[in-house]
Amino acid sequence: MHDAWTRSSVHFLGLFACYTRSILVFKDGKRTEEVTPVCTLLSVSPMAEAADPDDARSTIQQEASRFNAETHVAHFTSTMRDYYSIVLAKWCIASIADNCSTNIKLARDMKVAHVGCKSHQLNLDVETMISQNSSLQKVIGSVRDTMESVKSLRNNACLRNCSDVKAKSDNDTRWSGKFGMCERFIQLRDPLIQVAADPNSSGLELDK
Repeated sequence: MHDAWTRSSVHFLGLFACYTRSILVFKDGKRTEEVTPVCTLLSVSPMAEAADPDDARSTIQQEASRFNAETHVAHFTSTMRDYYSIVLAKWCIASIADNCSTNIKLARDMKVAHVGCKSHQLNLDVETMISQNSSLQKVIGSVRDTMESVKSLRNNACLRNCSDVKAKSDNDTRWSGKFGMCERFIQLRDPLIQVAADPNSSGLELDK
């Protein structure tokens, strides 16, 4: 299982091993065996690639500047080989990740199943539903514009003067992001009205 994120312009990749193992437990005074799921963190680091990607014999690593499927597979392979002495192709039976084209291709290149992130799939379904409802699109767009506007220095200062609750924007990759943003907007409705009426605020307009 893997996922990536960017911080301070550096692209990081987290790699996990997901498997099951048998453990001994005591139930009603008897010792029995149960199978339990395990998720173990293997690595968290910037993605690495060979200093000369066109030379298969190159062992000198540098931070990756390409983030395609081939670079991902090379990073997984070298991590398992160099730190765990494991041949990835012999141990990996599936790739668990979100449903972007890069992840689907890397699973195909590794000749393993791609298990898509259900939360990401739900987010895609939510986006599709919203795109098919113009009224809902307009409401969410208006709430987003308001939340972004209130995050300016002047408006944020005005908001802090009348509420301890912060504005929240949605997240493109989380289905719950739009729900959380709209929920926060309802919670901040009265303070936002005060901010819009504050002569020290700037450019904050609330649609009726």
